[in-house]
Amino acid sequence: GSAATLDGGTTISLDYSSSARRLALTSGAAVFDVVPDAARPFVVSAANGNTTATGTSFSVKHGEHDVSVECLQGHITVECLTGSDLIGGEGISYSQTGLGEKVATDAETAAAWRRGLLIFKDRSLADVVSDLNRHRRGKVMIASSNLRLRRMSGVFHLDRPEEILAHLEETLQVRPVSLIGGIVLLR
Repeated sequence: GSAATLDGGTTISLDYSSSARRLALTSGAAVFDVVPDAARPFVVSAANGNTTATGTSFSVKHGEHDVSVECLQGHITVECLTGSDLIGGEGISYSQTGLGEKVATDAETAAAWRRGLLIFKDRSLADVVSDLNRHRRGKVMIASSNLRLRRMSGVFHLDRPEEILAHLEETLQVRPVSLIGGIVLLR
């Protein structure tokens, strides 16, 4: 009865047993709506961490260099070297170095792709491009490491991903160079 809603470019694998419901999120992003079952925890593995729930709603997303988890309602536990409990409206990221700081999340932006939107609030260009590449044909690449760190905000429609490139050109002074096969190089 549990459900996983997958974002574009997302891959998962399942391993359900009588003692646990296990999934591996290997790329992309997903929202999990978990039917309560205390005898069979629901565990999502992504990169080097695990998120465990017995019944709740949460999202997990692979970023450029980390994984971010948001508890949309209920309670979850996120583990990566150490552990942290989250309740609805809280999020945390983790990477090879372990868990980051717990942060308040905005229900408006959490998994906005389910509503046909990409919402960025002070996100690195690298993360924005990672999300954009899941929603357009071809591939956007960033030419320099300095550009990857630039920050941006904005609200965009998934059915108009080229508007993001126009926004980058205007606000970050980035020059998109179109190449064969839908490849765009940001300089």
